[in-house]
Amino acid sequence: NQEQIMAAANQQAQYDVKTSFILQKIAAQEAIEATSADLQQELMMHAMRARASKAQIAKLVKNRRVMDRLRENIVTRKTIDLLLAGATIEEVEPTAEEAAA
Repeated sequence: NQEQIMAAANQQAQYDVKTSFILQKIAAQEAIEATSADLQQELMMHAMRARASKAQIAKLVKNRRVMDRLRENIVTRKTIDLLLAGATIEEVEPTAEEAAA
């Protein structure tokens, strides 16, 4: 049903925005940044995956929106890595309600 699909999409979008906001706050508190070395490494990885030429990569570097998005992705990844490094994972059995879902 289209209403259910729209409701699920809306719920996922809200979750994504909240998650992004929380990660941004943590990154700011922890002073996590994307260094020029991080950006260079990310661009090289992208170039290898896409088999892009130097000219194509140079074009990406000149595109401010692309570079801003790249910085955001790096900061998000570094923030998640920080959280995972300090996390204690504990396995628990699901409740009957969770198991039924």
